[in-house]
Amino acid sequence: LTERIPGIVDFVLKDAGTALSEIEGFAVGIGPGSFTGVRVGVTMAKTWAEVLQKPLSGVSSLEAMAESYGVGAGLVVVPFVLSRAGEVIAAAYDQGGILCGTPQVVPTATLPTWGQGFQQELPGSTLVFVSEQIALIPDSTEWRRAQVFPHASVIGRLAGVEGWSDDPATLNPLYVAPPPIRGMAVS
Repeated sequence: LTERIPGIVDFVLKDAGTALSEIEGFAVGIGPGSFTGVRVGVTMAKTWAEVLQKPLSGVSSLEAMAESYGVGAGLVVVPFVLSRAGEVIAAAYDQGGILCGTPQVVPTATLPTWGQGFQQELPGSTLVFVSEQIALIPDSTEWRRAQVFPHASVIGRLAGVEGWSDDPATLNPLYVAPPPIRGMAVS
């Protein structure tokens, strides 16, 4: 897929009747997510922003999922993505959409307890887990869960709200955990 991205972008721009040079700014998902996919996406957005002298803003996929669900009064929203076997990368957002702490690697089995720790900081709040892989969280009367994806439109909206403030020279993917290494034999 990586080598097809420029062609896909060209097709989308032609279909929209516009050119890359007419884009007002570049919003990019900085992860966490697919290690290679995030690196390629961030590199392409940085390159286009630099070459075309356009504004750039990177947005966390966790923030985009929380925003997609809807952060609001009385909610603690915990978006998460897969990390390694038995682990997820999670964050918690309060009613104002403010990140509570930093994204962390959390064992999947303890994610409900981890989320409840944030819920206790906002008495009377409702805990909501959101993810593409929401089936990893069991149903419970103690929390809600919803299947949510980090949509490009939300990343674009958040980028505009956050002020298109990133420098192409310094914007980096959000690495919370090292990439999983697959297919290597250890002797």
